[in-house]
Amino acid sequence: MSTVKILSILEAASIEPPKARAIAESFELAFREQEDDLTKTLMTNEDGEKLRAEIKTSMADLRAELRTEMANHKAEIIKWMFLFWIGQMATTAALIKFLQ
Repeated sequence: MSTVKILSILEAASIEPPKARAIAESFELAFREQEDDLTKTLMTNEDGEKLRAEIKTSMADLRAELRTEMANHKAEIIKWMFLFWIGQMATTAALIKFLQ
């Protein structure tokens, strides 16, 4: 709403012109500040693209880190499987020798 409209509404309500002008100017100032705040907080397309690029980069890094961790754990599991099999074979061989 423009200052002129606010001023005419206030003068129509029998408010003295200097007071009406001060009120209208304060409204205009408040509207401008609110508009500036909204402009600062809204995301532009460029901001969205930057954020999207950052997210893609972070996801790629996380994916690479996860694959490395999975490979490390896979090697650890295989190592323990062989140790378990060797223990099973030793136990089986001992049982067979004991039963004979």
